[in-house]
Amino acid sequence: MTDSTTTAPAHPYQRLADELREQILKGHFEPGQVLPNGRELAAEHGLSRAPVLRAMQLLRDEGLVHLEHGCPARVKLQPEIHRLARTAIPTPCQDPGTRNPLGESEQPESHVSPTVRIRFQLAGERFAEILGIDPDAEITVREHLQRPGKHAILHTTSRLPRDLTQNTPIERTNSTPDQLYPQLEAAGHTITHYTEEVGARMPTPDELARLGTTNGIPVLTTTRITHSTTRILEVNESTMFADRFRLTYTWPNHTNHQTTEPRPHI
Repeated sequence: MTDSTTTAPAHPYQRLADELREQILKGHFEPGQVLPNGRELAAEHGLSRAPVLRAMQLLRDEGLVHLEHGCPARVKLQPEIHRLARTAIPTPCQDPGTRNPLGESEQPESHVSPTVRIRFQLAGERFAEILGIDPDAEITVREHLQRPGKHAILHTTSRLPRDLTQNTPIERTNSTPDQLYPQLEAAGHTITHYTEEVGARMPTPDELARLGTTNGIPVLTTTRITHSTTRILEVNESTMFADRFRLTYTWPNHTNHQTTEPRPHI
């Protein structure tokens, strides 16, 4: 018995994209190098201009090629990778002032310039449900961008019930994001654990403008909720381009310790 299933031949633009992709990944074309123009590629491969353009658009969407109207196509410069270390559980005996569930970029801190904006608004249905407060209750919104260079690389928005932040340094713009959790604990709110959800999607137009245009590259999204012994303290949402960040998670192995408290679900 013969298998009648056949694989449809690749379209010409796909074959051209496959060839260029292999050459780029093998280093035949270096980052920043100008690629052969559309006329040259069309003549070399016996194609019209349309499949050549479509092949270039495919490589652009994969993050390999930079296309700009009126300019030659170039191999895209690969961005510097920033790693965010996530610790699933704060160490109980750790100094509260050193706890930082967000982690730090592996780049020196002096290279990262956070721009903090603070505003106050009603919680609304979504955040009221997460924070366990009334929809008409006021919340503090801390929004910041991290800029190691010309463009922002990370956009983070923290939302906290206003009754936790009023008359505290949390409402000051000179209070940096990494100071938030020590300030909460200094106010008597013992942080017990964090839950975090990670997602991926294509960026919105606002995110492209805010984080710098990167056509075809999805964003990673994280939503982290900070829990205390009595209530939820904060919901934190972050957005970052997937080609610029790696999220690294670390948590202890409790399987061999009978006396260890159950680890919260992350």
